Amino acid sequence: MNFSNKTSKVNQVINLVTQEIAEGRYSLDDCLPSVNVQSNHFKVSRDTVFKAYKALKSRGIIDSAPMKGYFVVGEVQRILLLLDVYSPFKEQLYNSFIANLPQHVKVDLLFHQYNKKLFEMIVNESLGKYNAYMVMNFSNDMMSASLKKIPSSKLLLLDFCAFDKGEWSYICQNFGDAFYRVMEASITSLKKYSKLVFVFPKESVHPKESIVAFNRFCADEKFDSFVLRRSFTAEDFQRDTAYICIATDDLVKIIEEAKRLNCTFGKDVGVVVYNDMPLLEIIQEGISSYSVDFKQMGELAADFVKTRNKIGIEMDTRFIERKSL
Repeated sequence: MNFSNKTSKVNQVINLVTQEIAEGRYSLDDCLPSVNVQSNHFKVSRDTVFKAYKALKSRGIIDSAPMKGYFVVGEVQRILLLLDVYSPFKEQLYNSFIANLPQHVKVDLLFHQYNKKLFEMIVNESLGKYNAYMVMNFSNDMMSASLKKIPSSKLLLLDFCAFDKGEWSYICQNFGDAFYRVMEASITSLKKYSKLVFVFPKESVHPKESIVAFNRFCADEKFDSFVLRRSFTAEDFQRDTAYICIATDDLVKIIEEAKRLNCTFGKDVGVVVYNDMPLLEIIQEGISSYSVDFKQMGELAADFVKTRNKIGIEMDTRFIERKSL
């Protein structure tokens, strides 16, 4: 067994034994290999295996008895957390989810990368292997057919789910009306500028209902506005304009051009980013954002795993005001 340096050998032995129990290799009351056997198998010291077994015993997963050794006494739940792509705010969700789960729960984290074939393969190959499924759907507009094979009591939809949820539990964000409302919440800041530009490249997977909400808001508030349906370039930069960005790359280009032209954020030009992340607090003395609370999303998802109560929550999109707007 090749161990990594990211976590201790004790914790890695704990994870491996827990996984074997979760996968059904060992059932309730089955004996586990002895400390000596596991020491040879994992190529670690006896003390490492002993500490791992002691930790599993304290969690109520295994126990020990004279003449019997160590044996399984508790169930290990396996959870699939299937997200779209990695991002800092998805890491916030994951860390919050893990931190609020009981110790006997094992989570497999996978990403579908908006590849439909990969998404369907992951879901179909996971059927029957997990106690619960936390899934960011492939589409915001339609329930993926493969997910309907999962019992509704075991499935929690995350983030993307503008369709009729019916019997399914969900914790989602609204990319239309909620976007309109959060722009209303930031209107004092937005009105410092004569023009609003929504940088929304055609290749973005962000739901297009946000464009409808943006245009409606700008019409209602009589803003001069424009939706840029490609990535931002230096030629697109204008003073006295507030930019709303989805992609980090576009934010970087706006910052670079503002620096080149000696423009001050919050005065000469404004920018706000969709989805908050810790880095935004320190870039340019703070970049404003429109975002749901992904930490809270993780906490709510953990509650679903623990209680299995049906849940249906549309999270608020908040305006996080910093100096950039």
